[in-house]
Amino acid sequence: MLVKVFCDMKTIEPQNINKVTSSGVKWISVFTLLNIIVNPVMLIFLSGFLEPGEFGLHSILAVIITLANALSQFGIAQAIIQKEEVTNKELSSLFWGNCND
Repeated sequence: MLVKVFCDMKTIEPQNINKVTSSGVKWISVFTLLNIIVNPVMLIFLSGFLEPGEFGLHSILAVIITLANALSQFGIAQAIIQKEEVTNKELSSLFWGNCND
């Protein structure tokens, strides 16, 4: 039995799944840790670089963007997968809604 990885369309043999999985977990962990470190540093930099009003606007927009990202993950892709007939309009909406990921 072969497993297909769709991001780069490689075929992974079953004996290599543990190796590929552990590599993926390592990369996701590194990315998450870097994100945790870089975000506060960026905020400190921006707080000194921007005027108070601009920094406030940045903060408001960050909250709105975070909420929009959370709302975009409410199962639209899963709903499309379960439909037997999918229109081009639905596929287009799914594509453009997921472009921010």
